[in-house]
This record gives sequence, structure tokens and C-alpha cells, in this order.
Amino acid sequence: MHDLKRILLLKADHQPASDDLAAATALARRAGAAITFADMLPDGESISDFFRGEHRRELNRLMAPHGEGLEIAYRLLSGSVDDALKGIDVDYDLIFAAGGSDRFHTELLRAAPRPVWVPGTAEMPPRRILAAIDVDDTRPVKRLLNRRLLDDTLSLARLLDAEVEIASVWTPPGPAGRLAERGAPGGPMSRREAAARKRAEAVIEEAFGGLPVTAGRPPLHLAGGNPAELLAEITAVRSIDLVVAGHSGRAGLPAWLRRNTAETLADRVDCSLLVVTVAAADDEARAA
Repeated sequence: MHDLKRILLLKADHQPASDDLAAATALARRAGAAITFADMLPDGESISDFFRGEHRRELNRLMAPHGEGLEIAYRLLSGSVDDALKGIDVDYDLIFAAGGSDRFHTELLRAAPRPVWVPGTAEMPPRRILAAIDVDDTRPVKRLLNRRLLDDTLSLARLLDAEVEIASVWTPPGPAGRLAERGAPGGPMSRREAAARKRAEAVIEEAFGGLPVTAGRPPLHLAGGNPAELLAEITAVRSIDLVVAGHSGRAGLPAWLRRNTAETLADRVDCSLLVVTVAAADDEARAA
């Protein structure tokens, strides 16, 4: 997300809240990006010329209070989320979900070839960003995804002049764990916790080795237990405005971002969620 120039603002089956449109346009204004405001029509609904004109006027009415000074295009999309995204002939840098149901958000996360921003109610633009990396999965594609996730987080932080923190949630064999940082300084650490911290620090070191960093490394929050619960807890304790997380796209979401867990996290936090895909990481690998 070094060059955020094209944002797809996707409206689904609910009218977007004014705050969602304000957040999307604020981000576009800060980045100098153009916006395409697209309406997802119900599957099978025809698009006559009259209907297209009516929708264009409705989208223009919704955007009027927010879009001054921005380059905005309008379009209609039909069919499933997957089919609609396949039919888009412009390579957007970010997809911003304006309104929509939990089901729509889940389908969008699985189908989107680019990062997806699901807005929350926290401060916009975000002042504190949490990058949630996954160190339990050591496959090469996950290493690429972690790097892309941290790369996008740092790019956004520079663009928005925001602080960055990093969280890594590992899965213990027993009951849900606790925030590792709560232990007494220099206190005992379990072998699994120590191994998880070592993996997380290796991921961060690998990512930062090739990324421009002008200040010290961001703080690392290590937690063992239920990922959605602990990420929500970290988010609340640290007053996070935006969580950046990753998923594996069409291959299926990792355990902590499957639909029920993602909904749990969305229900527990007020902040926005930016989800980076494996497809984006693969693009980076091919470009290298």
C-alpha cells in the first residue's frame, strides 16, 4: 500500500452510514486517491438505463456531503460478491466496505484480491494502529503475508502520522492464556510462550530487515489463548483505532479469521479492521 491511488468504496445491501463515507473520503483526501463509489445490486436484479440513472443519482446524493475536492466515479455491480469483483477492470489499491451485513463482509474478505477496510466507530484517521501477525503458521505464504501486513501497516502509519504496535496471538494446548506482557519483568516464561515470542520476533526482524524504519521497533504484545478475545482486549487496553490482520483468501480463512471469529472480533471492538490478503502477498512476491 505504498501508493494508495485508487479506492473502491463498495456499498452493499444496507445504506452506508454517513460516518463510513466520511472515513473513506478522509482517507482518500489524505492519500490523494481517487474513489469509485460502487453499489452492489441484489443477485439477478436487472440494470435498465433508467434504473442505472436512478442509482447514480442516489449514490451522488449520499456522497455529496463528503466528496468535495475528490475525484469520484460511480458504477453499479451485480451478481455475487465474487462475480462482481471479477468483473471489475480497474486494479484498485484498497476496497472500503461501506455498510453491508456480516455475511457481505465475510464474502468480501474471501473474494477480494486487495486489502479490505471494514470501518468501525473509532477515531478517523486512526492515530494508533495494531498489526496482528500470525506466527503459528510457518508456511512460506504466511511469511509473505506477515511481511505484507507489516509493510502495509507501516505505509499507512507514515501516511496518517500514526503510531504502530504489533500483536501476536499463539494457541496454547490448554485453556485460554493471558497477555504475556502482564507477567513480572524478568519473570518465568513457559516454553511455548518463549517459542512463540521467538517466532514473532523473527517475523518482525525479517520484515523490518527490508523495510524503511526511521524510529525504534514498535512494541510487541504477545498473547496465548483465544485470538479474537485477546486481540479485542489488546485493542481496548491500548486504545487502538485500526487493527491490520491477514487472511488466506479463497483457500479458507485461518482459524482466528473464520466468519464466526471475525464477527466476534467485530462485535468486541469499536475500531476499524483492515484485512490484507494472500493474493496481495503473492503479487509482492512476483514483483520482487
